[in-house]
Amino acid sequence: HPGSPAGNLGDFLIGPYETSLADDELVTGVQVSSRPGRSAFAEATRRHNDFAIVSAAAAVVVAADGRIEQLSAGLGGVADTVVLVPRAAAALAGQRPDEEVLAAAVEICQTEISPMSDIRASADYRRHLAGEYFRRVVLELCGGEGARVA
Repeated sequence: HPGSPAGNLGDFLIGPYETSLADDELVTGVQVSSRPGRSAFAEATRRHNDFAIVSAAAAVVVAADGRIEQLSAGLGGVADTVVLVPRAAAALAGQRPDEEVLAAAVEICQTEISPMSDIRASADYRRHLAGEYFRRVVLELCGGEGARVA
C-alpha cells in the first residue's frame, strides 16, 4: 500500500486471485527476509502443472543434535489463501522429529485447518493430504526417512 514499505503477506492475499490492492495501486517491489536454516515445498496434484490439491511449505533451523530449534509451516489448497499451522510447528519445537513426536504434530496440523470440498478433492481427503505433506516437508528438512514425495 502507498507509503507502506513493509507489510504482512496475510493482509495482502485476501482470497483466490484476490489481493487487498485498490484499482489504482501497483506492487513495485517485494522484500523477502533471509533466515537461517532450510526450507522445503511439496504439493499433491492430479497431474503435472494442475492446481495443487494440497501443498505444504516449511522452514526449519535444526540444532547439531537433531532437535528442531525453529519451524514455521504453511499449507495451500485447504482454504482461500495459505494457512499457517503454528500449533503443529510449536509441537515440534525443541524435539527430534521421531515417529511419535511427528505423528502428534501431524494430528495437530489436521485440527488447525478447515479444508473445503470441491471438484478436485473432498475436505476429508484434503485434511489427510495436509497431514501427510506436512510430515514429508518436515522429514525432508530434518533428514528423516520417508521424506521423498512420490
